[in-house]
Amino acid sequence: MHLIIFDVVPALLTWDHPADIPEPVPSAAEVLDRLFPNFRRIAVTGGGRTARILRRHREDTGLAEFFDGVATNSAYGPELSPRVVLRIARTAGAGLGQAAVVTGREDTATTLRKAGLPVVFVSGTEGLEVLPEALDSLRSGRFSP
Repeated sequence: MHLIIFDVVPALLTWDHPADIPEPVPSAAEVLDRLFPNFRRIAVTGGGRTARILRRHREDTGLAEFFDGVATNSAYGPELSPRVVLRIARTAGAGLGQAAVVTGREDTATTLRKAGLPVVFVSGTEGLEVLPEALDSLRSGRFSP
């Protein structure tokens, strides 16, 4: 696995309204820093947030340096579906066997798992802090979250 597709809201950012300035989940920068040398990272979001808005908020929250790219629903589809994950992975030059999704939305995690995609569900700071270990285990084949 070489590519991590981050469904950034709410896994990394809390964002109640698109006009609001998002707040990073505590420890998001530290966790991303530990992942930085091991994986390529793409930030994705839906909910009508454009790539320009997501890029600006990543910069405002100090998380921009941890991502290699941005994908939004305006370019790939209305929700993070298995088809959308495949399109993002292909665009980033990775096959499905080389990509995993990190999401804080349980319904999205369930849908992607049913399609056989590697997914790590994170909930709050505790979930985010175990992310590096979960991704290493997933990459090594020790478990499939």
